[in-house]
Amino acid sequence: MTGAATSDLLPLEALMAPADDYAPPGAPTAALEPAAPAGPFVSKFGGASVHDLLRQAPKQRDWLLKNALAARAFHLVLGAPGCGKSFLVTDMAMMTARCAADPEHPREWFGLRVKPTGVVYIAAEGQEDFVFRLKAWWQAERLPEDFQMPFYLVPRPVDLRSEMAQTADLVAEIKHISALYQAQFDAPVELVIVDTVNRSLAGGDDAKADVIGAFV
Repeated sequence: MTGAATSDLLPLEALMAPADDYAPPGAPTAALEPAAPAGPFVSKFGGASVHDLLRQAPKQRDWLLKNALAARAFHLVLGAPGCGKSFLVTDMAMMTARCAADPEHPREWFGLRVKPTGVVYIAAEGQEDFVFRLKAWWQAERLPEDFQMPFYLVPRPVDLRSEMAQTADLVAEIKHISALYQAQFDAPVELVIVDTVNRSLAGGDDAKADVIGAFV
């Protein structure tokens, strides 16, 4: 470099610092105050510190089936083919609806407390086998044929993976049935069963994560 004396060259920190922040050696300096926030911080994602969480009053979990089936949640019943999953779930669903229709009936299923509620059961494998199970359950419970309870059957598969129109129609129908059960039994629909998931995937493979992800 030519045409400038060594004393005229700026030190490296002057070149790297913003113009307003640099002070030559020996000049008086003042501590830089951080800019005051414009307002209280609010998380866009609902974030909270652990201290804020501890100060919140604990919420009591809402159960459809005490310690087994949480309300407003997604559950999968897994098991080998033919092990009796549909029989077990049908019995639980029917008992849930019966408790809503008969306040005198014990609110219990295999020792677990039942929340009386309306039920929608999607029998994606067809109505015929389900009706056999229904009649057997009715006889076992010794119920009269005219006994009514908030249980609604959808007797065919609904594409819950790729057909949004079918899903929207199903949601609208469930809301309608729920309003009817609320008026008749004071028990809106809180339990919706899809039996089986495989038959509700419109040919998708239930072993693939992207297919199940779309279903959920």
